[in-house]
Amino acid sequence: MPEKEVRLPPWSEIVGTFYGLFEDEGFTYVKINDKLLSFPKESIDSEIICGKLNSALIGCKIGILRCDERPLLIRIIPK
Repeated sequence: MPEKEVRLPPWSEIVGTFYGLFEDEGFTYVKINDKLLSFPKESIDSEIICGKLNSALIGCKIGILRCDERPLLIRIIPK
């Protein structure tokens, strides 16, 4: 089943299992469950994602929250 690419509107959160972080020439992608979040590569959101998520967290449950006036909030949910 292919991933569904999504963007988070303000005051929404996606929670699920983290499966990886990928980049191409213009975007940073985060795979959570069967969804693929995309962020412009030169954005503050992409910087936050790349700074907080790494391969050691693959398989962990995470949450990514988009607020209206602040950058993304990322949480690692303990088992």
